[in-house]
Amino acid sequence: MTAVSDGTVVIAGMCPVHGDLVVIDHGVGLTSMYFHQRAVTVKVRQQVGEVGSTGAHLHLEMRV
Repeated sequence: MTAVSDGTVVIAGMCPVHGDLVVIDHGVGLTSMYFHQRAVTVKVRQQVGEVGSTGAHLHLEMRV
């Protein structure tokens, strides 16, 4: 799955409520959060444009 924009992974792993989670810092105070992933294929501090794979459901949040 492609991230909304390039950035740096700040969280990657299991979240008790939301399942597998990736959070990307895009700079200028913007982060994107990807919940309910089937597999997390990135690591913290990795520069990315892609975050993992999803099943039938993905929860995407953008935060400023």
